[in-house]
Amino acid sequence: MNTHSRARAFTNRHASIDELDRAIVNLALQKNVIEHDFLVLVRRFDERAGWLQWNFENCAEWLHYRCDISKGAARERVRVAHAMKTLPEISMAFAKGRLSYSKVRALTRVAKPENEDELLTFALKATAAQVEERCRELRCGTGASTDDAARAQARRGLWMRRDEARGMMVITVELPLETGELVDKALDKAMATAAQAGPEFKEESWTAQRADAFVALAKDYLSGEREGASGTPDHYQVMVHVDETALRGNAGGRSGLPIETVRRIACDSDLIV
Repeated sequence: MNTHSRARAFTNRHASIDELDRAIVNLALQKNVIEHDFLVLVRRFDERAGWLQWNFENCAEWLHYRCDISKGAARERVRVAHAMKTLPEISMAFAKGRLSYSKVRALTRVAKPENEDELLTFALKATAAQVEERCRELRCGTGASTDDAARAQARRGLWMRRDEARGMMVITVELPLETGELVDKALDKAMATAAQAGPEFKEESWTAQRADAFVALAKDYLSGEREGASGTPDHYQVMVHVDETALRGNAGGRSGLPIETVRRIACDSDLIV
């Protein structure tokens, strides 16, 4: 469908169902092409550290503020933008509109030069949901993923260093990804609460807001709000669906997370068997 036909379908309230179908599908293809070009520019911008000109800490932070993209989505786009550089076939299919961003996002989590062609062939014939599921299985359903999850859990730690000369405390934390995401959500919630309290909060830099949110979480804990609490608070809910066979270590079992991670989460969560 050419540009004139698309415009006619858009402006004509009496356009046929077939015309509307073709116009929507065509625009979806164009959206894929635009998304590809957008990510290529983001990667080039990040490679040249363009975000420093606006005094941001990283490209995701700049993208969040300059393009009105949520923090999590901004981080994902930067990750995908760089991953595409090592996956030329997937990137080319994306550039032609044959792959959606949802598919490319999933593929870049598991694709490597040696399996790129196979995954691309599957993705071109499958739905976005099927691609997500397949990539999740590849990422989490192997023995290596279990070992990786166990190593990440063992490496967790928190270090504090007092910088007397600057009057600052430097805190470094390393957590497994799923636990780090939990902290990230808590900080986002604390930032949202602070932003509602007064406009002056938004005048601070993003990193300063995060630091204030971290302090707010500590104050809430010390204020006694959690006294008497047991188990996991019901302030958030994470749902994990996993086959019992997977928990028993059978290769055929499925889970959306590495099995080692699921076992650890199940230790202090409410379970529905």
